[in-house]
Amino acid sequence: MPLTALTVLSRNLPDYGVLTRAEFVDEFAYRYEPGQHLIALGPTGRGKTTLIGQILPHCKTSGTVISCLGEDPALAHLGKSISYWPPKRPEWMIRYDEPTIVRRFQDIPRKPEDFSRIRRTNFTILRWMFARPDWTLFYPDLQIITDPRMMNLGKEVEQLILTLRKAGSSVWMDAQAPRWIPSAAKDQVQHLLLWRNRNKTVMKSLSDIAGLDVDVVDGMFRDMQWHEAIWVDIRADEYFLVLAS
Repeated sequence: MPLTALTVLSRNLPDYGVLTRAEFVDEFAYRYEPGQHLIALGPTGRGKTTLIGQILPHCKTSGTVISCLGEDPALAHLGKSISYWPPKRPEWMIRYDEPTIVRRFQDIPRKPEDFSRIRRTNFTILRWMFARPDWTLFYPDLQIITDPRMMNLGKEVEQLILTLRKAGSSVWMDAQAPRWIPSAAKDQVQHLLLWRNRNKTVMKSLSDIAGLDVDVVDGMFRDMQWHEAIWVDIRADEYFLVLAS
């Protein structure tokens, strides 16, 4: 539904809209188009993965691949968890009884050397995505993927971000701090979800990515509760406070 049909709460904040969680899910699904990238940035425990797990099933996409280390309860309601990639049987992609295919590759490292195997699988996922139109790849913790001391796949993620939009596919990223986001993403992203952070350096980086004055971001952060977020629709040049419920 269009935003004009939503209830916008006043909360004495005239410069931006305030949406309940349910209103945000509806409005995001209405605005979102395949090929749009998303970044969620915020400290651990603020509800980043939970919020994305709520909006992901409602977005227009043929299929979704979620990759993270271990089982995440916030994503348990989404699709099947598998331990290999690519799928051994292609017929799993043809399921007319479900509107959107979601598969979770959530391998659990049992020992340090498991990271090498999981890195190889994630590299395969990233390569596999190049040929897939109208798909979404979601990384719930991008630091593990991009950190040179861990999987060191930042270059591969950046390549996808720069090339997928023409195919109508998307990359969704979840990170604790801006430094884990590939530089291309900061120019290519269409949607931002930001959680309160009192670190001045981080706040400046967030304001640069969002295209908002740092004082505006600071003012919004000061009024936000623990699990509330700022949604920035960069294409529409609009931003909203998303309540925790």
